[in-house]
Amino acid sequence: MKDKPKFSCQIDTIEVKSSTFLDIDKSNRQLKCITKVRYLYVKDGVKYYGYRIDPSKLSIFSLNSLQYCIKTLIEFLYIIKMETPSISRIDFCFNEYNHYYEELSKINHLMFILLAKEYKFNNNYVSEDLDSTKGKSTIIKQKWKIKDRMLEAEFYDKSLESINSNVLCRLEFRSKPLNIPLDYSFDVQDVQQLCEESIKYEFLSWLEKVNKVANTKYTDMNKSLFEINDRLVTEDAVLIENKVHTKMDFGCMIQINHRRIFTRRQLGDLLKKAGIWSSESRATKYIADHPGIELYKPSDLKEYVAEITRAANNFMGTHFFHSYENL
Repeated sequence: MKDKPKFSCQIDTIEVKSSTFLDIDKSNRQLKCITKVRYLYVKDGVKYYGYRIDPSKLSIFSLNSLQYCIKTLIEFLYIIKMETPSISRIDFCFNEYNHYYEELSKINHLMFILLAKEYKFNNNYVSEDLDSTKGKSTIIKQKWKIKDRMLEAEFYDKSLESINSNVLCRLEFRSKPLNIPLDYSFDVQDVQQLCEESIKYEFLSWLEKVNKVANTKYTDMNKSLFEINDRLVTEDAVLIENKVHTKMDFGCMIQINHRRIFTRRQLGDLLKKAGIWSSESRATKYIADHPGIELYKPSDLKEYVAEITRAANNFMGTHFFHSYENL
């Protein structure tokens, strides 16, 4: 990549499940960290509720380590006397303060495509626009998302979601639904340690998936991307039929689709499918004449994931992936 990001990692939100019902009064400063309450289900006549908690509001100090974050959370739950709590969801986030959404959108899109292909995620590609107050679609998109029942990943423009935030864009990995019990009958330090180990296990499962796709071979990477080419050619035929451009208007075709073209081989294959002769040489010449089109090698994705891993290791106080840190 031309300009490498430097992420900071933390837990964005934690959902805690409990049979305790709390009436969240916004004037109650003690409960300001609870941002959402939802009814979950009834079991054996007992109602259970989910409390979405923002850890950053639990302390005046920065919760930049997993150990301190968990310690602060458990102390809070104990103070408010929440009965039989368990963690049912964790959102891990990676914040970037120096790169805008558009600068990292394409590399994240590539990572999400490979994750969706490898692990059978549903890929929403572009989802709803954060700047659309009525939820209507606009030309500029600000979010990418992949998800299944247990896991979800999203990359979005944080500056649009939160105007006062210093974070420009954010990558999130979410684990759900979980059941990490916080049993107060044990020693508090033991509860903290068990909770921390369970969360590290969840985080590690995400990092393993991301690191696996970061080591995708170039040929395998292009096999995943060639499926995109079939869709692009179909869309291009519609544009030609609607007289948006002609079949031989090579430059127009690439400009329309450049955000979905990730490698030189994918570009050559796309031109071949579109019926353009000497596609490899035409692709090479076009790239030379238009340095603005960003294409990736496997090493670019590996380097990007290495930064994600570095930030995660720093937050957890561990080093699960030593081999990726010195790329």
